[in-house]
Amino acid sequence: MALMHVRFAFVVIAVVVIAGACEGESPAEGEGEGEGEGEGEGELPTSCTPACGVDEECGSIFGPQTAAGCFKSCPDGGLPCETTAGAAGECRDIEGFAGAICRSQASNLESCGNEVAAGCEGADAICVKFSDAILFPDGGRICVVGCANDGDCDVGLGCSFDARFSAGGATVGSCVPPHVAGDVCGRLADDSLVLCTGGLRCIRLDDEATGECGVPDPA
Repeated sequence: MALMHVRFAFVVIAVVVIAGACEGESPAEGEGEGEGEGEGEGELPTSCTPACGVDEECGSIFGPQTAAGCFKSCPDGGLPCETTAGAAGECRDIEGFAGAICRSQASNLESCGNEVAAGCEGADAICVKFSDAILFPDGGRICVVGCANDGDCDVGLGCSFDARFSAGGATVGSCVPPHVAGDVCGRLADDSLVLCTGGLRCIRLDDEATGECGVPDPA
């Protein structure tokens, strides 16, 4: 079977970034939407299915444009806590919630979203939803920092267009650890995500989780 280049096509619904606490989503070729924590117009969503448990509150840290999730209630902002997803979090006072709630901050390329009670760590990071269920399982939302080239990324990271999305009317890539031609890429057996940099793309068999970094087809 011939190798085929799998592209990610992203369609962004909205991108809102707040310094210090950023969330967002996106469809991927990958799709993308992004929202900032506590941002948006209209009423926050109040319905969660299944219903939230005792001492939990239904809401969205991304604003009303994103489906709500369940968050553990906690006494005061700033205290350590455990999220509904079982992760270490921080008790935060977020507009739209009746009281303080527990949320964690995911690192670059880690899962985020209301369903895992996690925003993104870093002022430039947003939570983006990608539609490729093989590379982006469990809802497809991960934290990314957008880039146009390697110079937009922190030292030690490169700009990958394997995971690109629309932001501010432009198509941007994501800052990731660098990988060169011949490196194994995609969703690895240990569940880590490896994307290609330096103008390369992850070339893999259709419906396969992994492939190799290589030069994409001209088309």
